Amino acid sequence: MRSAFIRPRKHDSLTAPRHITPVGPFLLFGRHQPLSRLRKVQETIVAYIALLDRKGYSMNQMLKILTLQLAVVLTGATIAHGQERVGTSCADCPNYNGAFSIENSTGVTIPYEYKWGDNHPWKRMSLRSGQIETHSYPLGDNRNGRAPRPYVRFDRIGGDGRYTPKEYHMEFHAIGYSGYGPKANNTQPKRYYFKYVADGKSLDILAR
Repeated sequence: MRSAFIRPRKHDSLTAPRHITPVGPFLLFGRHQPLSRLRKVQETIVAYIALLDRKGYSMNQMLKILTLQLAVVLTGATIAHGQERVGTSCADCPNYNGAFSIENSTGVTIPYEYKWGDNHPWKRMSLRSGQIETHSYPLGDNRNGRAPRPYVRFDRIGGDGRYTPKEYHMEFHAIGYSGYGPKANNTQPKRYYFKYVADGKSLDILAR
């Protein structure tokens, strides 16, 4: 092989000879073979450099030709990768929860317990006056999905030093995001509130 620094005799352009595949060794190899086969890539590049050298290209011209072809390959791979990722994001999918809320405007803090379904344990809450607590259960992408029925229990008589439980089966509304499109989103849970009756001691929970 002649020295790579010999000046070209016939070629003034930086493009490869026309009888050489116009896409170059990178595109030809990248289109039909996995890029992970580094040995094949190396052999292809060496053969291509030898061919350019026989045609009288200098080392500087060879590097420019190879660099340009590599840039084309990388650009094409980036575009293809971007095209593969085009689609609807799961952020656009419907996402619902079954939810109910309880408001306390009694003027005192009210302790209570709640749970979803018979197989879940009771959880304790302490709801201060002026606050609203929302309880929810995931329904997934189906607004009509099933959820364990929620329960709430509390001491129905205040100030007597004893615990007199009262338990309710609660209802809930499907709230959340309906997904991409013209449908409106429902963001209102089923609403309840604590209230003392006329004697000021008997506590109840009512639906709005």
